[in-house]
Formats: sequence, structure tokens, C-alpha cells
Amino acid sequence: MSDVFVVIHLVLLLGLFAPGALAGEEAVDPPDVAQEQSETTPHAGPIVLEPDSTGTRFVAPVQTVIGQRIDAARRLDRQTGVASVLEAEQWAGQGLDAAELLGRAAGLSVSSTGGLGATASVSLRGSSSGQVPVYLDGVLLNRPDAAGVNVGALNLQSLERIEIYRGAAPLTLGGASLGGAIHLHSGDGAGTVLGAATARSYGGLIFEGGGATTAGDWTMSLRARALRADNDWEFENDNGTIYNPNDDQRSVRVNNDVRGGGGVANARRTLGPGELSLSAIADFSEQGLPGLSVRQSETARSSSLLGQGQVRWSAGRSANTRWQQANLFARVDQQTYEDPSGDLSGRVRDRSDEVITLGSSVAGAFTPTGARSWRLELAHAWQQSEDRALSDEFPLRQRSTMAAALQPSWNLFTDRLLLSGGARAELNIDNEEGQDSNSLPAWTVQAGARWSLHRTLFLKGNIGYFERVPTLFELFGDRGAVVGNPGLASESGVNRDLGLVWSIPSAAGRRVAFTWFVNDAFDLILPVQISPVAVKYQNLARADIEGLELEADSGRLSIFSARLALTRLWTTDRSGRSYAEGHPLPGRPGLVADAALFAHLGPWTAGVNLAAMDENFAQTGGRAPIPGRTLLGASLERHLGQEFIALARVDNLADDEVFDLYGYPLPGRQFSVSIQKVR
Repeated sequence: MSDVFVVIHLVLLLGLFAPGALAGEEAVDPPDVAQEQSETTPHAGPIVLEPDSTGTRFVAPVQTVIGQRIDAARRLDRQTGVASVLEAEQWAGQGLDAAELLGRAAGLSVSSTGGLGATASVSLRGSSSGQVPVYLDGVLLNRPDAAGVNVGALNLQSLERIEIYRGAAPLTLGGASLGGAIHLHSGDGAGTVLGAATARSYGGLIFEGGGATTAGDWTMSLRARALRADNDWEFENDNGTIYNPNDDQRSVRVNNDVRGGGGVANARRTLGPGELSLSAIADFSEQGLPGLSVRQSETARSSSLLGQGQVRWSAGRSANTRWQQANLFARVDQQTYEDPSGDLSGRVRDRSDEVITLGSSVAGAFTPTGARSWRLELAHAWQQSEDRALSDEFPLRQRSTMAAALQPSWNLFTDRLLLSGGARAELNIDNEEGQDSNSLPAWTVQAGARWSLHRTLFLKGNIGYFERVPTLFELFGDRGAVVGNPGLASESGVNRDLGLVWSIPSAAGRRVAFTWFVNDAFDLILPVQISPVAVKYQNLARADIEGLELEADSGRLSIFSARLALTRLWTTDRSGRSYAEGHPLPGRPGLVADAALFAHLGPWTAGVNLAAMDENFAQTGGRAPIPGRTLLGASLERHLGQEFIALARVDNLADDEVFDLYGYPLPGRQFSVSIQKVR
């Protein structure tokens, strides 16, 4: 089967540049889309939009438009799925890490060990971190031997935007899933920030820089970042006896430091009817693993080294070709983990893992009679996981994943109604030395609709069926705190959502989106604690998840602007276990909110923000409660001429004692100052 996919890839890649392959039909989008225009100059003629994460390039009929730039958020608003977009201008020079930034999005909650660059995981619509696929330029970052992606280690400086799909994601990103998908887009180095330096409480320092140049037909760019932090704040330690205050004491967070850095280099040039892009990404980090507050480790450490290279060809904005994209990539991800005292899992551990990923994909679109477009993509990825510390005892594990996706769409009723559907078939073949191969198929089927009630108001609805095969980590564990379960079945489920989006193109940033969603999960794969220091992934018979999401951005209203992201979640364990039946799922707070208000006075911008999270539980059956929290912050920004911006920020103004979803103590009051040079 793998050989067949390789042959198909080669044929399609060769056909990409064949003389007859460049004459094709173009996909057509509704006439309510527009590219960047001046506010006073009308535009008549075909309008072409840049590709979104579906990879689709849209061309609208000839029309006259007077309006504003249609950014990534508004392009996604005009699709059927529910999505949010975070642009680089929202974090450039702010001294944030990816975990802090993602916590501002609706439908998403972040769990972190606390502090700048600390280990962090994300949950979408009540999913676990392993159920959230994270992609970088179309390349899946989820390791086969890990529970989820450590978003705290992501390099924001190398990104130009983050797309967060909730529920029905594009089939190129796996399609329907329990929660959705996150797609990171690397930048071209030509952003507005040339450099920035930030100093934070608890020894935090961040240095960022980037730039671009041209050489002949090539445009080349480079972005880089370096950071360090001690993360050594004080906290109230209850010594694990929450009902006995007599043994409480003040403690200092130890072994929580982090050092890291990385960068991305890009080179682009025109090739045929499209653009050829070469990119290289490198990141490294080294940090302590302090563990929970009641039993801090002074010796557990981890480090990671990541390298990724990619060659991609994409059709140009006005190219008359059926072929849309071809992609080749290679990735090496090395991680070490040492716990010489057994503080975290109850046993001495020494791991050195290496995951090698090779992959390719090709995509094209055609327009049968009556349809706007049919998008077809074929993808293949091969992964090898090796425990280099114990390579004699633990053999190589390999997974080959082949996928084919077809996603059609139609415009009806003079283009006011957009219908989309599609199916994705995936085959995972696992191999382990000395064992027979194991095949794990998975299917995704989804359908969606977007009705334009007005040029600024859209009604959306989606339904999808998904399947997810267990990861190697869930199947075989990690020789420590996670016990393997080779008998795990694939999880499946049905997700549904209905939403309303109001977006005004003539008012930059003004947008309101409200969504209701319901997920039914079957054979849900979740970690279940089997001892005080160990968990084992098991299939739950069923879990019900329902929620509401609200996003609002006012844009500029006189001197003010405001934003809000709110998620209300209800989860119910339907596993049939007496101690868990009917209880909320652990690690899923019922309410998460983030809000901010800004005042713009000449070169000054003052802001206040609020971040709130409801009470939650760390263990199944409503055990080990984690108190809710409401944190206030403030910021002050000053433009210094045309080239520099200074920013001061304080988080957790009240210096509250707060804990993460799983009991990690979080920092108290924090200060940060930064200076950035802009174009």
C-alpha cells in the first residue's frame, strides 16, 4: 500500500509541470469577498484571495468593490467551519510565549507547569492534549510517542499567524475531531518588527530579531529568538493535606528554569505558475521538571532539539492550473528526559528519544458541473521512534500513515449559500522489530453550510464523524509514569455545531462570533490513574460534551477597543464506572474567559485585562479539586517616534495564589518591560 502511494505522488508531481497540466479551471468563491483595496478607489475585475489552511485559492466573479483588506480571519469567516485567527501583530514584541497567547482564544484551555517557556498543553472543546493535532506549515507536530504537543516550546517569533479550528477542521488537517486542530504558519521574515528585547519577573529574558533581503529571483528571510527564565516564585504549599492548614508553609519553586532558542529561514521565488518555497526551522530548549508542589524534584531535567526542512510549491494567485500545492518535508525531533531520583514517577528514569518523520503531499482542485470546486489531496508520512538510551531493550517502532481526502463545495441561491462536504480515509501501519505489522484504519466524514444572511452576517452549521487511532505513547507507555495498553481501540465520535458570525469589512477588527456545539465521544481514550504515581490510557465507553463559545472584538471605537473570548463547557462521564458515572471529565473547566479593554491616546495605549477559569478536578469522579481563579492585569504602551515602541505590563495584579488545572503552582504578580524596533 505504501509503494502505491509513493507511485501516485511521483505521477502527480511529474504531472504538475507537464505542459498540459497548466490549463485548468479555477475555483469560484462567493462575490462577497474582496482583496485589499483603498477605502475610496473602486475596483472592477476578478478578485483573487490567498490560500487558507484548506489550500484552496479562490477567484471571485467580476464586480465592483469598495472596502478594506480581507484578512485571514474574514476569509475563514466565509467558510463553513468555525475558526479563530491570531496574527503576529497581536504578539510581536509583547514578551509572551505560545501558551500565554493561546489562552486568549475561545474554545481553548491551557495547562502549564507555570512560567515563561514552561511545559504546556492545550485542550479544544473538552478534548485531551493528545486529541488536538498541531501543524506547522502543514506538517504534523504531534509525536507518536507523546501525549500531545508542548505548546510552551513553540517559537512565536517564527510565526506570522495561528489558525485555531474548532470542530470541523479542513480535511488536510485531519478533518472532524473531538476538539479541532491548530495550524501554525511560519512567516517570511518581512514583518513589521525588526527586533525586540523583553525582561520579565523571575529572571525572564527574551530576545527576538528578523529581517529579509533579495538576491536575484530569490527573496530570503531569517527570524530568530532566544529566551531564559528562572521561574522561581514563592507559593503556599499545603503538603498535600488540603483540609489540614497546620502543616502549610511557604515554599519556592525549584528546578523550574528554562533556556531555549531557535529560528526559521525561508527562501522563495517564482516557478512556473506558482511559487517555490524552501524553509528550515530549528529549535532547542533545556529545562527543569519541578513536578507538583507537594513533591518538587530538584534533579529531573528535559531537553529537546528539533529540525525541520520543507520544500513546497503553491499555485499563484492568478494561476490557471488545477494543481494547487506539492509539499515535501523532513523532520527530526530529539528529546531527553532524566529523573535520577525517581521524584516524578516513583522510579529512576533516563530516556533519549528520537523521532524521524518524512512526508509528502500533493493537492489539486477541479470543477465538475454545478460545483464551485472539488479539492483532492493525497498525503503520506513515515515516522520512526527510537529510544536511544535503551535501544537494545526497546526495539524501533515505526508508523506509516497514508491519507486521501476529497472535499467538494457548492454555491447556491446566487452564491448566498455555501455547502461543503468531504471524506478522508487514513491507514496507519505500525511496525515493531520482531512483531507482525498492525493496520489501523480511520475515517472522517463531514458536512457544513454557511448562509449569508447579510454581507456582514453569516449563519454556520457543521456535522462530522471522526475516528482517531491511539498513538504509540498510548499503546506502549513511556517506561515510567505512563503504563502501556496495547489493547486500546480507536476512539470515534460525532460533533455538531451551529454558529453566527458578524464581521464588518469596513471596520478593522470588528467581529462577533457565537457558537453552540455538542460532541458525542465513543471509546474515548483518556489517562486513568492506576497508582499514586502511574496512569494508564483506557477506553471510556462514552462521554458527552456540550458548550457555548463567544468571541468579540470591537475594533476601534473612538479612543477605545476591546476583545472577549468566553467558553462555557459541560462534560459528562458516561463510562458506566460507579465512581465516575455522571461526573464531569477531569481537566475540563466549566468556564474559561479572557477579556481586555484598551484606551488609545495619541502615542499612548493603556489596557486592562481579565483572565478567569472555573473550578475543576484533577482526577476522575470529581476528586482532587482545583480552585477557580480570576486574574487581573494591566499594560501601558508608548510609541517612540516612528521606529520604536516601549511596553510595560503587569500580570496577576492582586498577587493571588493560583494553581494550574493539574495542581501546578502558578506565579504571583509578574512585571515585564520590552522595547521593540519596527519598520
